[in-house]
Amino acid sequence: MATGFLPAFLKYLDEEYPTLEVQFNDLRGELPKFRSEFIGKIGSREINEQYIHQRHCITAYDNHISFRDQQIYFPRGVVDAATNAGKTAVIAGVYLNLLKEERMLIIIHRKTVYRELIKYFESVFQEVGQINDKEYSVKPVTIAMIQTLYKHIDNVNIIKDLGTFTVLAVDESHRAGADTYSKTLIHCNAGMRLFLSGTAFDSDDLVGKMVIVGLSGSRLLKISKKYLMDKGVSTPVKVHMHLCNTILHTIVFDYDDCINTLIYESVERIALINKIITDRIDKGPILIAVEKTEHGKFIQQYLLKFNRRVELTHSKDKEIVPKIEAFREGSIDVLISTGVLKEGVNLPLIQTIIMAAGGKSKIYIKQWCGRGERRHESKTEVELHDFYDIGKYVQNHSIERVKLYKAEELEVVEHYDIKDVKKMKTVVIK
Repeated sequence: MATGFLPAFLKYLDEEYPTLEVQFNDLRGELPKFRSEFIGKIGSREINEQYIHQRHCITAYDNHISFRDQQIYFPRGVVDAATNAGKTAVIAGVYLNLLKEERMLIIIHRKTVYRELIKYFESVFQEVGQINDKEYSVKPVTIAMIQTLYKHIDNVNIIKDLGTFTVLAVDESHRAGADTYSKTLIHCNAGMRLFLSGTAFDSDDLVGKMVIVGLSGSRLLKISKKYLMDKGVSTPVKVHMHLCNTILHTIVFDYDDCINTLIYESVERIALINKIITDRIDKGPILIAVEKTEHGKFIQQYLLKFNRRVELTHSKDKEIVPKIEAFREGSIDVLISTGVLKEGVNLPLIQTIIMAAGGKSKIYIKQWCGRGERRHESKTEVELHDFYDIGKYVQNHSIERVKLYKAEELEVVEHYDIKDVKKMKTVVIK
């Protein structure tokens, strides 16, 4: 049984077999321990009252399982913290609060996020080890691309190095259910495990969620978007839903055909996007979220006709870094992006997000929403624009997205009468 299931297993034993004698034989060795006095200074910044949740996240890992009359030290589990909670600061804070110097491995999966992690941890610890497709150096604090480790996991030296880490941190840990993680991390015996994500258990993949729990442990703490907005840590997000009824020239039934016709190739949707840009262009940079690169190209070609300063980026874009910097500095009005930017990248100037992708993925929506939540003196609110699409499959997806926004306690403005749209049908002109 994976060690992360221990709390659930003990709870099961206690409920179903209350008289069963249980003996523990702990073979985990010496585990990292916390200092008795909390260290709140992380790099150049001190945890203050506004960011007190970071202290709660850090101390959550000083965790024990209660079983009958016994306490079992169990410094591992998932912190489910929304965007802006400061997950990188939490990882650094845990390490700084350990009783002695340990060896910590930090796992990440995107190069854009990897670069920002390197920059942050070097500001805190000066020297940081790096494992990527071009460099392999191991230090007391080491940041690694999971793809590089997985690709070379048969390498004896890598397996040996993985066995030396006593602390394992996985950023954006909702991805840890994939084989790349499980087949790699099986070689890491770190007794302290910090799994952090704002969408930790939002996937529909039940097996993947079980793998995450097995690798880490139970959820220790949850920090919501609403909490961070109320504390002034995150910028409030107001959601605007726009009605879009795409005119068809032939009836479509197949799922892929419906998505392509009513989402990716919808001229009506692009016209709405262009109007939103016209209304919001003087407020600051606008981010358009898409899922497919071809969809992004379709939108970009349309917008260029109106002389927009618009760029497109995606995972294979060799100019992604300068484009991100130009957008971050405000020299690009509109940036269209696939999921390459939806996690971890700090883009504080964003005042408008247009959700062009459709679908109903909780993870996808919550992460894109998070791109606008970064605080900046130029904004007091971020507008997120989405579409209530009429048509087979896409209408149900729209309904699910509205439910998600409301479940996150975001203000939702619906630019239509819900009673009317429920009766609407797709218009077909032959």
